[in-house]
Amino acid sequence: MLDDRSYMRDEGPQHRFSATTILMFVLGACYALQIAGYYSGWSRFIDNHLALSTDGIRHFEVWQLVTYQFLHGGPGHILFNLLALWSFGKWVENLFGRNGLYAFFLLSGIAGGIAHAVAGGFMDRWSGPVVGASAGTMGLLAACCIMEPDGTLLLYFIPIRARYALIGTLGLSLFFTLVPENVTGVAHTAHLGGLVAGLAFMRYGLPGSEWIEACRRWIRARTGGGGVRRTAAPPAAAAPPGGGDFISREIDPILEKISAQGIHSLTAEERRILEAAQKRMNR
Repeated sequence: MLDDRSYMRDEGPQHRFSATTILMFVLGACYALQIAGYYSGWSRFIDNHLALSTDGIRHFEVWQLVTYQFLHGGPGHILFNLLALWSFGKWVENLFGRNGLYAFFLLSGIAGGIAHAVAGGFMDRWSGPVVGASAGTMGLLAACCIMEPDGTLLLYFIPIRARYALIGTLGLSLFFTLVPENVTGVAHTAHLGGLVAGLAFMRYGLPGSEWIEACRRWIRARTGGGGVRRTAAPPAAAAPPGGGDFISREIDPILEKISAQGIHSLTAEERRILEAAQKRMNR
């Protein structure tokens, strides 16, 4: 499974609740408020102004790009998205951090909402309202598949290699976006937008994010700029030496490669160097 990789285990500061858990709680609480709103006579307001629709975006109700992600069409709908968030969120959280997970999820959802609204402007079948966190979780799915393309995912409880899961999900979303009628009742346009956004974030980084630079500054601060410290441990177990020379020679090129090509482009040796550097800093 993907989460048995050492670089997917969080060795940083521990929090009582992970960002994934908090996000799941928020989705559940919002669904409870949605149900309460329906029983209190607010159903028309919720459906017309908080769900996402092409007409709403035309009337500049741009908040719908966010609010629709926290509404759901029923118990099965939200349970499916909570399961997807639990499955994929922790991997993205380990890579991008707590705030990075929130940004990744929300921005993937916004991208999916934009895709749905734009498609609705050209195809009437997609102009109606849409709700759900699926676009955000699709972005997380794309990120996990890029991180470990040869890992195994449980997709609809069926084990499948990550690269094929990504290709299949992209293909189905594109196919059902273009078919004459929405025979599935699923917002495949939003799914497609979320997937594409997740791929773009893994390739180019989160918009406005400086996490590569922050990581570089953090490594330099933890290792210091003094002389090179060496250890008598055998090469296979030795952590890389500290000091600015090592950072400039070994770590900086790896971080720049991640920034330019994504974390999936790293070789096994480059990942080993980063893991060893992290273990040394944790000590």
